[in-house]
Amino acid sequence: MLLLKPEKYVIMINKRLPIYVDIYTKGNYMNFFKIKTSWSNAQLIVLKLCIASAYILVGAYFHSFFYHYNVSILVVFGITCVWSVYLWISKMKSTK
Repeated sequence: MLLLKPEKYVIMINKRLPIYVDIYTKGNYMNFFKIKTSWSNAQLIVLKLCIASAYILVGAYFHSFFYHYNVSILVVFGITCVWSVYLWISKMKSTK
């Protein structure tokens, strides 16, 4: 059985109407900034390609030099983004 612990949050719309929200989390897994993983050099290449293609896409929006390569850069970004997320999730599952 999966035990979820509630965390209380209060959203104040105005001083007379507080809204109480219970968010149920699975332990400390929701804070992904504290999870440590190790990456090999081959896996970092995929992550760096993903980030670089995103920067080039932003640059392509502002500059006409990369305009003709928009589709190919978008394909590289999509593939490397999905690949990076898959690697990250598989690493997180293997460390549990």
